Amino acid sequence: MWLDIKEGLAFIAQDRILVKVIGNLTFATTVFMLVAALAPNFVSTVIGLPPGQIGYIVAPAGLGVIAGVVLVPRLSRMFPREQMIDMSVALGGVALLLLALSRVVLTAILAPNPVPEQLMVGVAGALAATLGIFNALVLVPSQTILQERSHEAIRARVFATFFTITSVVSFVPIFFAAAAADLFGVATVLAAVAALLIVVGVTMMFMNVRRQRMRH
Repeated sequence: MWLDIKEGLAFIAQDRILVKVIGNLTFATTVFMLVAALAPNFVSTVIGLPPGQIGYIVAPAGLGVIAGVVLVPRLSRMFPREQMIDMSVALGGVALLLLALSRVVLTAILAPNPVPEQLMVGVAGALAATLGIFNALVLVPSQTILQERSHEAIRARVFATFFTITSVVSFVPIFFAAAAADLFGVATVLAAVAALLIVVGVTMMFMNVRRQRMRH
């Protein structure tokens, strides 16, 4: 198993695009799992519903992923895949940031009146669906690039290496997510993760533009 992982790592390391794609896939998967892990706490503390009503967040997010999968072929004809992935990472961060701060924003807009529960649920569900769309716009083209740039003889080892990396990397933040939410608040933790997404996405966009200019 270790030899297979070493071969997969060696093949990935020599291809800059493969390294970037696996980084994006690992990052997007970790963030989505982190949001899912914090969803019950978010539903109870931010939206104000019992934790068992997590479906108001999970169901729209799942529908958003399906919508994103449907949109990928059309958007792929409009934007290069790398550009679409970078933009989706940044915009997914914006959607997550708005979701984390949705209670604060609505309270400020409607003050001094309280935020209606139905409005809060509707806004949170819409933002969760938007996050699901951008998640699909990262995962689907990244998986496509991963398959295209891995020839048949090494493809299985590349995917095995990718899943191993994702499992190891995602364990730590998800393991400590609940403790961090108890210490700092679930909205604060999600906002911090969203800020990281935005920074990573914008940085990758600028690096991609710079590479294109250097190539020209």
